[in-house]
Amino acid sequence: MGAPDNNFFRQVLPNGMTVIFEKRQLPLVAISAATRFGSGYESIKLKGMAHFIEHAVFKGTKKRNASQIVS
Repeated sequence: MGAPDNNFFRQVLPNGMTVIFEKRQLPLVAISAATRFGSGYESIKLKGMAHFIEHAVFKGTKKRNASQIVS
């Protein structure tokens, strides 16, 4: 079986956001978003905030479960 015929395109928007698009020969759409945020980008004042948000989104909090946070 040969490699899929994938074509990647990259564009940096005027606001600095980078968009990567992959054209495929499939009836499929997938969207992902990523930010430059996390322990490598946090100031001393915000250290640990990304990890806290990650746990809130995936595990929930005392008042809201993970599904309620996502929606």
